Amino acid sequence: MGEEEIRSLQNARVKEWAALRRGKERRRRGLFLAEGPHLVGEALHSGLGIEVVLFDPRDQTPEVASLVEEARGKGCSVQPVDRRVLERVCEVITPQGIAAVVRIPERPIPGFAVEAPEEDPVLMVALDGIQDPGNVGAVLRVARAVGVAGVLCGEDTADPFSPKAVRSSMGAAFTVPIRQGRLVDMIWHAKGVEPVETAVGEGVRYDRWNWNIPVMIVLGNEGRGISPEVRQLCRGKVHIPMPGGGESLNVAVAAALLLYEARRHRGAL
Repeated sequence: MGEEEIRSLQNARVKEWAALRRGKERRRRGLFLAEGPHLVGEALHSGLGIEVVLFDPRDQTPEVASLVEEARGKGCSVQPVDRRVLERVCEVITPQGIAAVVRIPERPIPGFAVEAPEEDPVLMVALDGIQDPGNVGAVLRVARAVGVAGVLCGEDTADPFSPKAVRSSMGAAFTVPIRQGRLVDMIWHAKGVEPVETAVGEGVRYDRWNWNIPVMIVLGNEGRGISPEVRQLCRGKVHIPMPGGGESLNVAVAAALLLYEARRHRGAL
C-alpha cells in the first residue's frame, strides 16, 4: 500500500534485522525473527507484538499475499524488500517470501515464585545445557501439545528464540511460557514444585513415579546429562527403560514420553 521497497543490503534497517540472528542482539533488543508463512501466521494469530513484516513482492504466493493483508489489517508495519534482503536477514538458505520481526513474549508461569495450587498440580520443564536449538524447539513443541505451565531454559541452553529453535518449535515458542536465566536460581523460585531428574538406568521407572504432584521435569545436556549443581536441587530421579539397548533417548523424545505419562496419571488424556 505504497511502501517503498528496500533493496540495498547496506540499508541500516536491513543490518538491524540481520543482527537478530545473533543471540546477544536478540536479548539486548527483546526481538526475534519468524521466518516463512507458517511462523509469520502463528505470530499474527498468537497476538504477539510484531515490529515489522518483511515480504518479497516478486515472490507472493496466495498464502504470503493473504498474510501481508492480514498484517496490514491488524495495523502491523509491512515492508516490501528485495529477495536478497530476505536472504540476508533470514537464516534459511531459501526464504519463503515472508518473515517478521517479533517481540519476545513475556508470559507468566503459574506456580513460579508463588505456591502452586493443589487442585491443579503444575507441570513444568527445565532444560539444563541442551545445546542443539533443534532439540530445544522440539521440546517446546511437545510442551505446547501437552499443555505445560512453562519451560525454564538455563544460561547454557540454546536460545529458544534462535531461528532454528523457533522453526523446530513450529510456533510453540510463541505461546509456551518461557523463562531464561540461571537455572539454579529459577528452580529455587519455583515454590512448591518438585524438580525431578531424568537419568539413564537410574531411579524410579517413569511410569511408576507419582506424577500427581506439582512437578518440574529436568532434562540435561545431550552428552553429560544434568549438571551437579542442578542435580543437588532435584528431589527425585526417574528413568525410561530401553529394553533394546542404546546409550540414551533423544531429549525431545524423552520429554514427550515423560510429559504424556504425567498427563495420563492425572487423567488428562
